[in-house]
Amino acid sequence: MKIIKKLKFRNTLGITELSIEPKLINIIEGRCGAGKTSVLDAINTALSNKNIRADFVRKGETESSMFVELSDGTVIDREKNLEKSDKIKVIADGFQGQPETYLKSLFSDNQFRPISFIESTEKEQNKTLLGLVNIEWSKEDIKEWFGEVPDWVDYSQHILNVLGDIQSQRGKYYLTREDINRDIRNKKANASDIMASIPDNYNAKEWREAKLSELYAEVSKAQEHNNKLDQNKSFIASVEDKIGSIQMKYMTIEQSIKDKSNSEMSQVTVDKENLEKRIKMLQDEIAGMANKAQTIKAKALSDIELNGKDRDKEIEVLRAEAKALSGNIKDKPVDIKPLEEKAEYAEKMKSYLNEYDNAMNIHKEVDSLVVQSDDLTKKIEKARTLPSELLQKVTSPIEGLSVVDGVPLINGLPIKNLSTGEQLRLAVKIATHLAGDLKVILVDRLESLDEQTQKLFLEECRASGMQFFLTKVSDTEYNIISE
Repeated sequence: MKIIKKLKFRNTLGITELSIEPKLINIIEGRCGAGKTSVLDAINTALSNKNIRADFVRKGETESSMFVELSDGTVIDREKNLEKSDKIKVIADGFQGQPETYLKSLFSDNQFRPISFIESTEKEQNKTLLGLVNIEWSKEDIKEWFGEVPDWVDYSQHILNVLGDIQSQRGKYYLTREDINRDIRNKKANASDIMASIPDNYNAKEWREAKLSELYAEVSKAQEHNNKLDQNKSFIASVEDKIGSIQMKYMTIEQSIKDKSNSEMSQVTVDKENLEKRIKMLQDEIAGMANKAQTIKAKALSDIELNGKDRDKEIEVLRAEAKALSGNIKDKPVDIKPLEEKAEYAEKMKSYLNEYDNAMNIHKEVDSLVVQSDDLTKKIEKARTLPSELLQKVTSPIEGLSVVDGVPLINGLPIKNLSTGEQLRLAVKIATHLAGDLKVILVDRLESLDEQTQKLFLEECRASGMQFFLTKVSDTEYNIISE
């Protein structure tokens, strides 16, 4: 294991000149502004060339130098000059190539700070933990898993964060499924309301095929049949009255004939009486009048006889017509009411077809939405179960680390639920894992932890076997305590 054996800084940040031979635990303490953090930033810059601050060269100077010797004999000599180009020299056994590239294999330029990890937000802590799990993946895998590459997800994240976002209640899959399920509930309620207004066991096919025109034509036909029967019955019932009228008509004619005859006879009689007075004078005329009276009488009888024949003939015609119709009135009249009720019921049932079809269409829409909802549920469940599947294929760098719904857990608990000691232990384990070949950890603001927590943290640092440089604000003079 490589650690720092010797450090020399000159005109660096708040440091005029410093030379130390650090041990595993090195606590830099002193008042605020004494230059404690300058040591950490100087180590970081010497090993990574990462400018923590813009004014790296001490104010009033033009050049700063940093010298680092490692336990394996490697030497890093770096100079920063405000007037000239920076210089870097690395001397190491078997070293060839670019110094900065070599240094990146020794030391991370994005130094993990354990205390900052403890004080950071849960989201930031989770991101750090997930970053420890090296799972190889690509957008092609996303498409294979979900049939698409969701466009609302940030794919610069760790794959477990990506899966967490995909199955999240704030994600498009979840929210879309909520909208679809809400739509399903509304449509089902609408369809139920519609079906409630339709008679039970409604047979849409039967009433769709029912032909109202034929049903009402049957009603009209029955009505026509019944009207004809009524007409026939009425005619037959009126025949005797008609016959009475005919008889009365001909009796009137007969009486008229008789009256006329009687009138003429009376006149003849008067004339006869007058003539009788003139018998002697008008014998021949009397005989003529007698003959004329006889003729008139004969004619009257003949007319009466003809009148009776016409009467009898007309009555006979009526009786024949009534006899012909009497066979028809034996048919029973059709009961129209059931036919009308049948037609009206069919018309009512057909009136439900639009509502029924609407309900059926809604059910089809619901079936389609259910398929969509189920598909989204499968995708959400896929995003929930994939982390466990993926984690089974890789070795977790932190003992007890698991991921549920995109959230990293330590022994089944979220980080915030761990005790202070467990959080400190976890922070040191992460620092150990993230360190390069050079097992050096830089820790700022040790004083942000209470006394008991500081002790626990230092115990974890010692137990790790790595080299720590820690700053601590105190009321004492600037001092470096190494152990």
